[in-house]
Amino acid sequence: MVPPSMPHLALVIAASVWGSAPAAIKLVLSAVPLFDAVAFRFALATAALWLATLLAGRMKRVAIVGWRPFLAGMLDPGVIAILVYHGIQLTTAIHTSVIFALMPLVASLFGRIALKEPITLGVMGGAGVAVLGVGLLAAARGASGESTLVGDAIIVFAVFVVCAVQIVLRNVAREHGEPIVATASMMSGATTTAFIAWLIFAPDHGMAWVPTMPANVAVIFFYSAFVISAGCFFLYNYALRHLPVGRASLYGILEAPSGVLIAWLLLGEVATLQESVGIALAIAGVALPVILMVAKRSRTPASTV
Repeated sequence: MVPPSMPHLALVIAASVWGSAPAAIKLVLSAVPLFDAVAFRFALATAALWLATLLAGRMKRVAIVGWRPFLAGMLDPGVIAILVYHGIQLTTAIHTSVIFALMPLVASLFGRIALKEPITLGVMGGAGVAVLGVGLLAAARGASGESTLVGDAIIVFAVFVVCAVQIVLRNVAREHGEPIVATASMMSGATTTAFIAWLIFAPDHGMAWVPTMPANVAVIFFYSAFVISAGCFFLYNYALRHLPVGRASLYGILEAPSGVLIAWLLLGEVATLQESVGIALAIAGVALPVILMVAKRSRTPASTV
């Protein structure tokens, strides 16, 4: 029997750690070519996940889970990672973190369309506030001048693809409840996509960056593989077994504050006044449905026997 709090705790950890991903990616790309960074990050994560699957004695469940997680993984995180890695070179880690925090609102819309999960007026109102905030954010240039509209647009597109893939993963989680197998299969798909792109687009397959990679970048690179990729995707797939897509995605709001903090600590990125207002509106928009839901529950009298 799974304690009711466990899926929620898993999402809190996953979302908070995912908030560090944009800053981690930006630091890794300072020393590692884009396609190399994506491909070898996923290869390491895949190896760790299949080892965990073997040790857990779940290999016999691979055929039961089927091919959908593998195909979903080719898109997310496979194609998505390539898009995000490219987009983050054209914008800041702060912008990327805040845009990804919009996932709860987008996921609620997708959940309504594909899974008939309910969508409330609070979600629609929050979406309006959040869109206004992201609009201000996209129109602003960071203190470093690194953010561009093209970079932000790539990240927004990535968010929509991620939410579409979540529908597939939610259905798999409902049917089979094998998060470690599903995550290993998904990461295998991501690795396949990444290495196809690496073979086609990488200008140099000699990996000359390996011996010259600074120690701090190496630490962040392994962190992105084993913690951000393998660990967080496992926690998320585990939570999807117990929670609707829309509710699970609500925790994405945690990505914005943790992402902004990590971007400042790791990269020294500082938000301008306009960006700060945009960030506040985006977070408020995502938080609005949660606040209204909690308020409604607090006003509902407890049932008596």
